[in-house]
Amino acid sequence: MMRRIAASAVNFLPKGPSGFLSAAEVEGSRSSAIRCLLSSEAGGGRFQKTSTGLVGLAVDRNGVENLLNANRAILEKIRDVPETSQFRINVEQVSNYRIKVIEENPEDADLIEEMIDCGQIEELVEQAKDELGLIDVYVRERVWESIEQRDHEANLVYDAAKSS
Repeated sequence: MMRRIAASAVNFLPKGPSGFLSAAEVEGSRSSAIRCLLSSEAGGGRFQKTSTGLVGLAVDRNGVENLLNANRAILEKIRDVPETSQFRINVEQVSNYRIKVIEENPEDADLIEEMIDCGQIEELVEQAKDELGLIDVYVRERVWESIEQRDHEANLVYDAAKSS
């Protein structure tokens, strides 16, 4: 089974013609960077992540489920923002896409990470937690009102410039 490794972590290791390291090459590597990213093959021929390779961010064995639950929580919480708010529209689009990807590939964290393309599952969970906190601030400060006011003032200036 072939496994792609982050190029920055393994630039110094020889690669086969495909540009990937085989499981045997990873297994035989003496590189601590490789051992940090992957452990030996587990059942079913799949690698089990032993580290995210990111300081302070531990592996989340329930990462896919936690990511799904966090995105569902985002969709629930964003309902406190008016439907016309562009922030709400964007947040709903991102969360709905992520939920769709997770539900279509619940057993394949690597594919989920690849399709979402915003980091590892653990990073995506942290991003979702941050989004939940941001929504709290957005609602508490009623930010959409200041944006609507700014847009209204900008339209007045534009209309005045267009008239003259």
